Amino acid sequence: MTTPSLDSTPTGTLSPLASRSDSLPLLPGGNDQQLAVLRRLIDQLGTGREATDRIAWPDEGDSVTVRDAVRRLGSVGVVAREGSRVVPTATALDWRRTGQHDLLVGTFHRHVAFVGELLAALSDGPLGLEDLLRLGKEAYGFSWQTVTPVRQRTIWLRVTGMIAYFDGKARLTDAGRALLGRLVLGETAGGARSPEGSVPPSVSHAAAAVAGLWEERAAEGWETRGTGRNLYIPGSKDDNGRLRALRTLVTGSRPEVTREKFGQLCDQVSGKPVAVSSVSTVLDAVCALGLLTRVGENAWSPAAAAEAWLADDDPLDLARIIHSAIRYFGEILAVLGTETVSTGSLVRRSSEYVDDGLTSAAVNARLHLLESCGLVKKITSKTYQATPLGRAFVRTLPPDSVTSAPPRSPGAAADSAPGHRPRATAEEVAAELEIAARESEDHVRLEKAAVAALEQLGLEGVHLGGSGRTDGAVRLGVGLRKRTFAVEAKATATGAVERKAVDLEGLAEHREKLKAEATLLVGPAFHERVLTAARKDGKVAVLHTGLLAAVVRSRQTVPLTGELLDLLLDPARDPAAREKEFEAARQEEERRFAVEKAVVDALLEEAEYSEGWLTLRDLVRDLRKGGPATDEGEIRQVLNFLAFPRIGAVEEKNGQFRVTVNRRTLVHLVQTMGRSWLTVSPEEAG
Repeated sequence: MTTPSLDSTPTGTLSPLASRSDSLPLLPGGNDQQLAVLRRLIDQLGTGREATDRIAWPDEGDSVTVRDAVRRLGSVGVVAREGSRVVPTATALDWRRTGQHDLLVGTFHRHVAFVGELLAALSDGPLGLEDLLRLGKEAYGFSWQTVTPVRQRTIWLRVTGMIAYFDGKARLTDAGRALLGRLVLGETAGGARSPEGSVPPSVSHAAAAVAGLWEERAAEGWETRGTGRNLYIPGSKDDNGRLRALRTLVTGSRPEVTREKFGQLCDQVSGKPVAVSSVSTVLDAVCALGLLTRVGENAWSPAAAAEAWLADDDPLDLARIIHSAIRYFGEILAVLGTETVSTGSLVRRSSEYVDDGLTSAAVNARLHLLESCGLVKKITSKTYQATPLGRAFVRTLPPDSVTSAPPRSPGAAADSAPGHRPRATAEEVAAELEIAARESEDHVRLEKAAVAALEQLGLEGVHLGGSGRTDGAVRLGVGLRKRTFAVEAKATATGAVERKAVDLEGLAEHREKLKAEATLLVGPAFHERVLTAARKDGKVAVLHTGLLAAVVRSRQTVPLTGELLDLLLDPARDPAAREKEFEAARQEEERRFAVEKAVVDALLEEAEYSEGWLTLRDLVRDLRKGGPATDEGEIRQVLNFLAFPRIGAVEEKNGQFRVTVNRRTLVHLVQTMGRSWLTVSPEEAG
């Protein structure tokens, strides 16, 4: 059997420092146990395990999921994802079989910045941790503030025999010197900061379809781009996971994809089943990024520019497409400039480019995409820098696309007056709910987010919390038929909420105090034992935050009827059944909306070429030519609504109908009627 060597592994082409991971984390256990713990992880993975499988790691008596174990390891080239499975890489298996530490350090070097470069720094003599930190910052542009990243690298290099460390200094060993002679080192110009006089990175030319897209957008005006408030894409954020996910989703949508087939693609990139409500969220996100276009009632296809990106596999073309589709994407590079900027600051600056600004979730989604394209580099968990490629790329963007801020909406100036706290948008509430659901160290955050989300759906809500009290309460209905629900929120950083975290007896006591008819148990996911206990209780409605967030978002375009609310809050339904039924009901509401729009479109079109009169039969015939499925009874309901005296947008004569106002006036009439119902009298306010 041939003994593997470093020369037989793919070290000839090395990614620039800017696209390699910043982190070489230490595994659980002492410094001298790092190799033993890593061997055990590889042994536990074997030929591959599901990400949700539990393994005995780091010690025999411990138990963690494969996903959690791999998260501790980071993106260091030792494991890889194959669909929903996690497998050791070929190099990791070779190292485990032979014990040749140069294989392990070689793969670290290919995936993590400043590993081989650290060895090279020691070739001229011993250096202390502070010396190495200074070198990393001055020569390679890292913004590390402590020696921790350097210390972690020296520990791995010491246990693999590449360096020795004593008297406060690291020294290159013979093994380290031999390995260094075979490594391809990264250029400092590829790091976060280029030295003076270095050649700036070249920026590829846009594909023809992408360049055409820019011309179209320039003609329309860059301010007409979407806001991209919800850009959730499943899959790993690390190691270009977002690019792989988008490539899979778009490629799998050829030549057309239905919502159901797209759900299967989401399952594939996520490595686990994705809720129906989340599938709709992902589909909307991919469309918002300019990669898919709707071609039918239940059909989507890759955009021409997206096909060009797939053909050339150029991340910069993907960045160009996204920049042409949503605001505050390439603009982030202009904001970063040559500085290290916190995500909080980037969120605040978003209001200069997007009306009412963006949430931290929306900004982080953009940063993950920019990072995958090699345009930004994460410095710490909350700070970013533009890479040299990013700074070169932003100079190629049309000036109007990175400087034009959108017009403020009416009343925005008043809303921004001192002391005014604008009401959170539906997107902000939904995004906060999704983030809070995974903040296990701050349970109050999810309590407040859950109540706020239910308030967005039209319920009266109040956050309570505290010892011996339910987390919140919401009320639905009017008068004697008003119903009260207790709210209990459970956050978890990973996986599902365990049974021990849910006190069913306590929930019953809280309901009794509030005289509530049921408890809404809100969380990202729940263990099967929790679901079994909830079914047995009979008065606990398990409500996943993913579904609740999707409902909050969809309510902006799809009315939330009393029937849909009952479905959402019914304790008798399992979470999975609730999501499927709610999605079916939501699609039915979308169909009804499409019928309403099709009727208005038909009447307006007829008015352009004649007196505008159409019979009910004419409308049925027009809609059957390609409109949504409907019948005479439903069309009659739409016409009756439009003919309602408070609206008066349609008139009837001898069994014929015609529109009396243009589209803009019709929208204004409907909105005005709704606002008038919400007007509060001084007596009610007082």
